Amino acid sequence: MAKRGRPKKDGLEEFFVITLVLNAYNQARCAGERLKHSSAVRETVERVRACFPDVPGFPPVRISGTAVKRILARYQPRGFPDAFIVSGIGDAELRQDLAIYQTLADQAEALGYPEVLGKALREVAEVAAKMKVGFSFGCGPRPDYPRHNARSRQAALPRQTFQPRPFPVPR
Repeated sequence: MAKRGRPKKDGLEEFFVITLVLNAYNQARCAGERLKHSSAVRETVERVRACFPDVPGFPPVRISGTAVKRILARYQPRGFPDAFIVSGIGDAELRQDLAIYQTLADQAEALGYPEVLGKALREVAEVAAKMKVGFSFGCGPRPDYPRHNARSRQAALPRQTFQPRPFPVPR
């Protein structure tokens, strides 16, 4: 008898989608147009969906704006000074990382570690080579996206304080 309920997600695939979402959202917000939150969420959904069909063996990602907002709320919450930061890496760094993965896989097999480890490292390197996408990630200060139409602090006029007039007392 088959297990009931929704099947569990693969942890590595889920982590990869999270890194894609965070990177795409940060790129959309930091782009020259300085998109608003809702436009950046839509742009993120389009970028993530466009990223996966190029790789054979990966099913197309079903992601929505709500899922993007949930990921942002979990990994880059408002009101917290630190967040999970993801940024893309260049081609030279990606090639260097792929070479490191291959070397680690060779060393794992040479040292007699379970062959699952070497096989997993090779699969990660193959997928990354096909995707042509690499990320660096860690914890850091939460990105700040100021409003593009916000008035600058120096240009702001001094606030006028309310000065109550004395109430005339009848004589």
